[in-house]
Amino acid sequence: MTVAEATTPASARAAAGARPLLRPAAPLRLRASELDADTMLAVVTAQVERRGDSVSMNVKAADGTWFSVTWRELQESTDAFAAALVHAGIERGDRVALLAENRLEWLWCDFGAQLAGCVVVPIYASSTAEMVEQILVDSEATVVVCSTPKHAAKVNEIRKSCKKLRVSALMEGDAEDFVSLQELAAAATAEDVEKVAERAKSVTPQDILTIIYTSGTTGVPKGVVLTHSNIVESCRAILDRVPLYPDRDHGISFLPWAHVYERVQGIFAGVMAGITSSVARDIDDIGGDVRAARPTLMNGVPRIWEKMQEAIVAKVREAGGRKTAIGLKALDDATEAASLRRQGKPLPLALRLKLPLWEKLVLAKVREGLGGRMRVFSSGGGPIGMHTLEFFDGLGIAILEGYGLTETSGGIAANDPVRPRFGTVGRAIKGHEIRIAEDGEILVKGPAVMQGYFGNDKATGEVLNDGWFATGDIGELDGEGYLRITDRKKDLIVTAGGKNIAPQPIESLIAQDPLVLRAAVIGDKRKYLVALIVPDFDNLRAWARQQGIDAADDSALVKDDRVADTYTKIAERASAKLARYETIKKVAVLDRDFDPDQGELTPTLKVKRRTVGEHFADVIEALYS
Repeated sequence: MTVAEATTPASARAAAGARPLLRPAAPLRLRASELDADTMLAVVTAQVERRGDSVSMNVKAADGTWFSVTWRELQESTDAFAAALVHAGIERGDRVALLAENRLEWLWCDFGAQLAGCVVVPIYASSTAEMVEQILVDSEATVVVCSTPKHAAKVNEIRKSCKKLRVSALMEGDAEDFVSLQELAAAATAEDVEKVAERAKSVTPQDILTIIYTSGTTGVPKGVVLTHSNIVESCRAILDRVPLYPDRDHGISFLPWAHVYERVQGIFAGVMAGITSSVARDIDDIGGDVRAARPTLMNGVPRIWEKMQEAIVAKVREAGGRKTAIGLKALDDATEAASLRRQGKPLPLALRLKLPLWEKLVLAKVREGLGGRMRVFSSGGGPIGMHTLEFFDGLGIAILEGYGLTETSGGIAANDPVRPRFGTVGRAIKGHEIRIAEDGEILVKGPAVMQGYFGNDKATGEVLNDGWFATGDIGELDGEGYLRITDRKKDLIVTAGGKNIAPQPIESLIAQDPLVLRAAVIGDKRKYLVALIVPDFDNLRAWARQQGIDAADDSALVKDDRVADTYTKIAERASAKLARYETIKKVAVLDRDFDPDQGELTPTLKVKRRTVGEHFADVIEALYS
């Protein structure tokens, strides 16, 4: 079933076997005009008043079918959860933790907790019990809502440490010491609903909306305190840079809402703009979900767009013979034409004449495979290869690189969809400033910058000075205010020869090859640089079959001399674009990916360089011996 084929919201939900919506004991009689306009509560309530019975969210159920939820239905379930918190004795300002994947119930709990004047603390579904314990204890959470019994088990494992925890609720299934959301909501009364209205009216822009824990690439995660004003001003500035239109835009959301990027720029900004969004369950079938939802915009990390590019090219190659030759030529010509247009140069006559034919035979079909309506891709979380930016530009789809951190409520800089400057993350969003410190560190200031780290004045004082937040990233501004990110300050490698080297751009160059999933450059206090390379095993296995390489498993495959030689050449090609002291001298091809559960990757798939260095110490020493 595609999104367009969904029937009425109620029947579609029943067909999908979805859990019932929550219903409040009485209508919440609350108008947006009664709320402070600079709070997310006012933003959501205003959209309900405007759009009421139109579709707010299309949601993919566990069985793969889609069902729709109206703005009014979303609000009613939100109201019911807020009343349930009040009935359970949860006070204004208490922390409500959400341990779940993206799903409709997350939205009820997120907006409902805000409505009750509480603070939302998201936790990645991939978090270990140890990480869940750290966040619940540090935030002093009084409520935890889990999606499934699997996640409830993590809480029960560490429950004795969580002294403040009073309510444990479950979105689906059963677990010891947990109550279902439906049972929790059913206990609330009409009087509780009235109390919700009073609480909502008292929420101010300075009240804390959420505490989001950093992913901790360089140490123990810290709770970033963001107010309603931080979030609302961030959304307003983002929509000023990238306007969204309710009558023509449709988003799709699949990145985790536990991360600030998708929660603010995807969900909250989408609600502020009043657009309909489709909620995918995960990235396993993102291609199929995109074709079903036919979105005009989507947020993603660089690897998503790179894999999408690889899939498009692979499909063209699979056509075989003349079709493949025509397809590849069309993609190359489209990329060249887009590059010339960006530079303000005229297109050669031969190229101008071929483009309409390529559009009919190839380009339109490629776009149709992406839903046919894609307008804007947003990329964040790391550097994206120039070849990928140019490839999609040739298809007529802008990939807008942006930059932000949890501490800046998400995006603090972004490219303009009309005139993006590739290789940069754009300019500061409206109302915000960016400057570069003497040591190259990026400093930012503006209404989206956090209030500080929860309960950690020392850490707050280390990064906030007179309103300026020290990002820990290294970068440079050009004369027109476009920001280019070089690396993380703490990731800088200082070689034995005293050279300061930023590893991320080198890793990005290596990862441009389709045979590479990710790379980690090593070399601090060493004479030269080496790289640990994680293959893209799907592509590597296909390549190996073409080369007649027969291996029992991935471990045997990466030990083959022909494979090792191929990855050495990949590093050499990347090194050819670098200064001599930045070149990679040796590589090790790993037989597994870095593992988030072992602390080698953050939940957003950033490499934890120190942990990787420890876990692969023997491999690294062998490269230097």
